[in-house]
Order: sequence, then C-alpha cells, then structure tokens
Amino acid sequence: MSVVNESEQQYLVGGSFYFDHAGNFIGNYGHGNDIIIANSILHSGIPFSLANDATINAVLTTMANAMGISGGIGVVRTGDNRYAEFNSETGKISFNLNSELMSSNNYYDYLSVLRHEQYHQMTAGYSGSWLQNEYQAFIYQINDSSFQYASDWLRDYTMTNYYNLHYGQSYY
Repeated sequence: MSVVNESEQQYLVGGSFYFDHAGNFIGNYGHGNDIIIANSILHSGIPFSLANDATINAVLTTMANAMGISGGIGVVRTGDNRYAEFNSETGKISFNLNSELMSSNNYYDYLSVLRHEQYHQMTAGYSGSWLQNEYQAFIYQINDSSFQYASDWLRDYTMTNYYNLHYGQSYY
C-alpha cells in the first residue's frame, strides 16, 4: 500500500475550512486542510494562525462542540511547547498559543489534539497514574479518523510519545 504524502492529502481531504471571526463554520473551498478566517468563502481571509485570540478561541470552541466536547475551551500563552491541556478542576481545555501547534494551520492537527484532550475530559477522576492516562489518551487520539490527516510532524510527535510511554513509561 502506498503512503499518501502531505501535499497529496491536501487534494484528497476536501478543501480549506472557512470560519468567520465569531467562530462559525462557513464551509469548505478549494484544496487543502488549512483554516481560513473570512467573511465568506469568496473572500481570501487570513490564516487561522494570524487570527486574534478571541477568534482562535471561538473557532476551537466550534470545533470542540461539533465533536461533542462539553466544558469550556480557552487559549493561554505559556512558556513551554505544550499544545493543550485539560484542567480536571474546571473542565476546561486550554490551547497554548505559543506552541508549535498554533503555527501549523492544519484543521486536522487541532482536531486530533482536541480528541486527545477529550479523552482526558471523559476520564476525569481516573484512578490510574497520570502516565497511564496519557498513554490511553494517545491511543484514543491515534485511533480517531482525524489522525490520518494530521500533519507529518504531529503524527511523529504523537507516535514518539506513544512509544515512549509504551516501552519506557516516560514522556517528553
């Protein structure tokens, strides 16, 4: 079986994902898997990675709600490269706007990370260790259909962490 490279994926997936500044999904247009913020699919708009914090939060909230994620979505700016995290006390999933993820502009990268955090939300109060829960969240993320369309670097990052947790009970 041949592997579909990232440029081929852009033509297969179904077009850029257009959202307005309030976070409402407008539709797909063209080719690619990027997120565009615009008034309509007829406008060129701006890449998601260049949108203001409120727009980013609104789009991520729309995506999360469409996936059935309950609870709040937020954005933060931290000094580390952590993509997102679930806070079990508040029930909120927060995305780090300073992380490498925010520059990817790949709809499926955000969807895949949301799926990972959704697992943490669904298993809040889990009695196992944090590493065991993280390992299971990676399995949940990998088994979701969005993972096959995620960018190469996110799939590599996820698989590396999965293997590290599986074989060495470590995480980076």
